[in-house]
Amino acid sequence: MKHSIRRFALAAGVVAGLLPGLASAQPPAAEFPSNELRAVSRSLDAAVDAWVARGVARRDGYVYGMDVAPLLLYAARTRDAALYGRLLPAAQSLVVTGGDASTNGYVLWRKRAGEAPEVTGATESLWMARALWAGASAFGREQDRSLASQILAGYARHAQETGGAWRVRRYFSFASRSFADLSLVSNYDADFLQETESRVDSAPWSGFGRRSYAVLEQAVSPTGLAYPVIQPADAAVYPGLKVNAYAPNGALVLEDACAAAEGAVRQRPELAKNLLKFTEHYERRDDAGRLYAYYRHADGKPIGKRPLSSVGYACLVRVAAALEDRARLMDFDMVLTGDIRALAQQPGETPLMLAGPLLLAAQAAGALGTPAAVQSAQTVPSIQVINSR
Repeated sequence: MKHSIRRFALAAGVVAGLLPGLASAQPPAAEFPSNELRAVSRSLDAAVDAWVARGVARRDGYVYGMDVAPLLLYAARTRDAALYGRLLPAAQSLVVTGGDASTNGYVLWRKRAGEAPEVTGATESLWMARALWAGASAFGREQDRSLASQILAGYARHAQETGGAWRVRRYFSFASRSFADLSLVSNYDADFLQETESRVDSAPWSGFGRRSYAVLEQAVSPTGLAYPVIQPADAAVYPGLKVNAYAPNGALVLEDACAAAEGAVRQRPELAKNLLKFTEHYERRDDAGRLYAYYRHADGKPIGKRPLSSVGYACLVRVAAALEDRARLMDFDMVLTGDIRALAQQPGETPLMLAGPLLLAAQAAGALGTPAAVQSAQTVPSIQVINSR
C-alpha cells in the first residue's frame, strides 16, 4: 500500500512516522496525546536544558533570533523560570537598544560578539515580542513587557503604506540603511498585534492587527492556502484591491501558509480551517505519508518531492490544537513524535532552531505542561536586564 502505517526515516536524520489511514477507517485513539509523544517530548525538554546550558551560539559564533525566541516563548508558557533566565541574555543581545533612535527595537536575524548588526527580521521581531510579553505575564517582569513594546515599535517601522496599500517589509539592512522590497505572509501576527495594542498607550502599531487581518484575507489562493508574497497592488491595474499576493513560480509554501493562519487563528479561524482541510488529502503526501513542502497555487497539486519540515509540522499541530481539531492532531501525532525523538537524539551541532517550535507544538497538544519543579517567579528578577531606555 502506498500509505501504510509503518515508519520511515527521512533525510537529515529527521524521522517521520507514517500517518494513520483515513480517519473514517481508523478506530478512536485510546489516548491523545499518546504516552510515546509525552515521553519523547520530555526527553527533548531535558536535552534542550543541557544544550542551552552549554550556550546558544552556533558553531560559527552567531546567535540566531529564531533559535532563541521560540524557546523563550516555550519557557514562558511552561513557566520554566530556569530556562527563561538562561535564554533571556541571548534574547536581549538580539534587540537593538540605546543607539540610533531609528533602529531602536529592531530584532536582529543573527548576532555575533564584536560585529556590527547586519539585518533585522519582521518575523523574528514578532516571535521575540511574543516571548517577552508572555514572560512578563508568567513571571511578573514588567521590564520584559516594556522591551516587547520597544520591539513592536521597531516592527511598526517595517510597515509601509503606498497608494493606500499597506504591508510589513521583511527586513532592514544596516549596510544599505534600507528595507527590503519584500513582504511574506509570515511577517504578520494579527491576533498578537491586536491583543497588545490595547495594552499600550498610543501604541505605534495601533491598527496593525486590523490591517494584518485584511492583508491575510486578501492573500488566500484558490486552494485555501495563503500566497507567500505580499506586495501593494497597482491601483491602475487592480482598482479597489489593496494588496497583490502571489506565488513565485506558482508555488505555495505550506510552512508560510501555516504561519499566516496561526497568526490569525483567534479572530479569523476560517483561514486555519482551510489550511487543515488542505492537509486531509493523501495525494498531497509522499510515500512515507508526510506532506510535501510546496504546492501549485491553482489546484494544490504537489511541486517537487521536498517534505514539509519539522517546523512546518509543528505549526500545523499548534493550529490544530488551537482549533481543538482532534482528528488532525491524531493525524499529525506520529510525525510529531518521530521528529521530536530524532531531534532529542541528534548528535552534532545543537539544533535549537527546531527545538523551540517542536516543544511549543508538544505543549499545545497537551504532551507537556508546567515542569514539576518550577522555580518561583520571585527568583527571576535577579536576571540581568539590558538598558531598555
